[in-house]
Amino acid sequence: MTKLLAILPIAFALAAVACGPGKTVASPIDVADPAFAHGKELYTANCNKCHGYADPHLLADDKWPEMVEEMGTKAKLEAADRQAVLQYILAAKKQ
Repeated sequence: MTKLLAILPIAFALAAVACGPGKTVASPIDVADPAFAHGKELYTANCNKCHGYADPHLLADDKWPEMVEEMGTKAKLEAADRQAVLQYILAAKKQ
C-alpha cells in the first residue's frame, strides 16, 4: 500500500502529460560537470527511496522542473541540489 501511495503522484503526472503536447526544452548539459555527478548521487539517494529507478522519459523535459521542484522540496533538498537533480534527469534522457 505504501508503494502504491508513493507512485500515485507520478501516475497523476503521467496522465496529465499524456493529455498535453509533448514539447521538449533544449538545455545544454555537460555530463562531465561535477553537478551532473552530484545530481545523480542525489537522485539515487533521495528519489529512489520512494520511486525506485523511475524512467526519466516518463515526463517531457518541460514537465520535469515543476516535478523536481515539488518533490525536491518534500525531500528537503536545497535549491542548488534540486537544480543538480534536474540537470541529471535531463541529461539521462539524452543518453
